[in-house]
Amino acid sequence: MKTISLEEEENNHVFSTDMDHNEKLIKEAFQDCFDLVYRKIEVKHNTKWLIVYIDNLIDTNMLEEQVIKPLLTSATRDRVSTNSGDLKDVLVSIGATTSSDKVSDVIQNVLEGHAAILMTGRSNVMTVSIPGTSKRSIDEASSEPVIRGPRDGFIEQISTNISLIRSRLKTSKLKVAYVTLGEHT
Repeated sequence: MKTISLEEEENNHVFSTDMDHNEKLIKEAFQDCFDLVYRKIEVKHNTKWLIVYIDNLIDTNMLEEQVIKPLLTSATRDRVSTNSGDLKDVLVSIGATTSSDKVSDVIQNVLEGHAAILMTGRSNVMTVSIPGTSKRSIDEASSEPVIRGPRDGFIEQISTNISLIRSRLKTSKLKVAYVTLGEHT
């Protein structure tokens, strides 16, 4: 009798044409990750898009300009709604795009800083590389010098620090929870 590990079982999952089911698969993989962003876009013909990405790992301005705006233009909506082809044809201006129906591939791409685009009626999920830029450069930690290993130091912004950790640890098992402590600070 062969036993299957949890990771092997996750690698066997594929997306279906049901967007709610696909969203559930992604939410199960990234359970309790509060830095994961889900953006739903609904247009005519009952067409819905879901864009999934990790906050601060992608450039949200570039996402808005080169992904969301083209998806919302009327010519693009009609073309994608009726054509069973890939979204790659529509998003030509973006360099690195991939398409997969395997959940594990899409999760790995999201962890590497890509945005995943899901669409109703499609089992293929497109991932778009939109690398984010840090607001302030990460400097070498002056208080704790090291001889070997990474020389990155944390800065004042927690979101930049989390994205620095996420860029090193590309796993959905890393959880981020935002908690408010104290009353005045």
